[in-house]
Amino acid sequence: MFIARFIDLNNKENGSATFENGSITNLAPRDTIKYIDTQVIGKGTPDVFLDKPWLAVDIPRGNSTCTFSVNQDGKTITQTVPAGPVYATATSFVLAGAKQFSLIWFRRSLDCGTTWSVPVILSRNDDYLGMRSIKARSSPSIPVFPRLNPPQFMLRGAALPI
Repeated sequence: MFIARFIDLNNKENGSATFENGSITNLAPRDTIKYIDTQVIGKGTPDVFLDKPWLAVDIPRGNSTCTFSVNQDGKTITQTVPAGPVYATATSFVLAGAKQFSLIWFRRSLDCGTTWSVPVILSRNDDYLGMRSIKARSSPSIPVFPRLNPPQFMLRGAALPI
C-alpha cells in the first residue's frame, strides 16, 4: 500500500496573464498540481494480501506545519501548510496453510505523510476448520460458526443464533 503525495500550488490556474508565449486568449495553461513523492506504508507477500485501504486527513490543530518544495517552470516553489494528522487503515488477509486470518491495522502520520507510525492491530479474525473468531482490541473473543443452520456464535459457553 502506498501514499502518493501531491500539492496544489494554486498559483497559476488556467494559465497566467504574464505568460508571454501567445496572446492573452491563447495562453498555455500550467498545471498547478505537483507531485511530491510516494511513501510505502504497507507491503504484502505471497501469503499476505492487503485490501480495503482507507485514508483520512484531520483538520490542522495546533501550530504544526509542513514545508514542501517542488519545481514549476524551472523554479523551486516552496510552500508551508498547516499540518493535520493523516490516518491509514487496511486489512491484511493472511493465508498460512489451513489457518487463515485477517488483521485490520492502523497507522498515523503527524508530518503530512512523510513518516508513519508502526502499524497497530485493531482487530484480528481467525478462520480455522470452519470456526471464525473476531478478536477486537480490549474485548473478549467471540467465535462464530457460519456453517451451522442457522449460524451461531458462542458467548461464555452458550450457543446463540445470529
